[in-house]
Amino acid sequence: MSIEVAVRPEAETPSSVEAKVLFTARGPDKLYAYTYKPPEGTPATNITAEPHTVRVANLRQAAPHADLDVEGFQLVRHRTSVADFWDEAQTMALGHPETAELVKAATGAARVVVFDHTFAAARTAWSTGRPAPSANRRAASTSTRRCSPARSACAR
Repeated sequence: MSIEVAVRPEAETPSSVEAKVLFTARGPDKLYAYTYKPPEGTPATNITAEPHTVRVANLRQAAPHADLDVEGFQLVRHRTSVADFWDEAQTMALGHPETAELVKAATGAARVVVFDHTFAAARTAWSTGRPAPSANRRAASTSTRRCSPARSACAR
């Protein structure tokens, strides 16, 4: 299966689309979300999602000129060995090592640790009929100097 499955020719592809994305609403209290059973009487989270309409750009149109060191992203062509991205074991066994090698090649890093992946949609896996793992429904960035080392330590 290729990552570029069903990509339309550039002439038919819009340069951007508008989409509603859920962002975390600001609140007076420190935000939390338990990933395990919360203490008795405590809600699992106090995070509230707030929809915002945002412009989502088609980065494929910038790919020939994008440079990781300049734009902060780089698109690369890659044919994956993962046949079913809804299969957690297959994604971990094949997708994580492939991703690490892609990042090494693009950055020259000596070591890359892939410690997380998130499903972007909640639905039934097309190939198995099984319910898909929980999806990420909010815009998020947990790749900070403080957060990433803590999260990656769990993957070692």
